Amino acid sequence: RSRTDQGAYALGSAFQKVNFLRDYQEDTVGLNRSYLPKLTEELKAELVSEIRAELAQARGTMALLPLTARVGVLGAHDLFAALNERLDRTPVAELKTARVQVPRAEKVKIIARAVPRAARLR
Repeated sequence: RSRTDQGAYALGSAFQKVNFLRDYQEDTVGLNRSYLPKLTEELKAELVSEIRAELAQARGTMALLPLTARVGVLGAHDLFAALNERLDRTPVAELKTARVQVPRAEKVKIIARAVPRAARLR
């Protein structure tokens, strides 16, 4: 139980950091919120690296979950991993003006692949 809790905390932290980067423009301009007040390329690179590590930590505990939960958790994990890679490739200047997204067709593929992959996790 402790190990799955640690995986869940890591996954939650990764999701939150991805959301901070993805929603940077909306949060700072639209909502006047400042989660990352001085977003730089260096800070973004650090966050992307932390996200990768947290996603890896969470992935290492997914086989311990019941299969019914594993499919959804793995699908969400993989969606956020894909989004993190897009964020990594997006310059900070662009994050300040637009919201990065995973295209719908790619989302469908990611979720569809999660179903058989979840059953094979060991």
